[in-house]
Amino acid sequence: MTLTTRSEHLCSNGRLGFYSHQSEELGLVASFGAFIPAEASRENPVPVLHVLAGLTCNHETFLIK
Repeated sequence: MTLTTRSEHLCSNGRLGFYSHQSEELGLVASFGAFIPAEASRENPVPVLHVLAGLTCNHETFLIK
């Protein structure tokens, strides 16, 4: 899978990124957002919280929902 970085921003002592990839299951490009805390690294992994968007949410509005 090839991950495309759409944008990244410094936010709340971390990084907010928006990414996309070609989904074989969906047959189209899938987009998602991720907040990565400053203390997260390969040497210091942190827990992950997955939020699945519904009908009224997308990769950009997941933070305010």
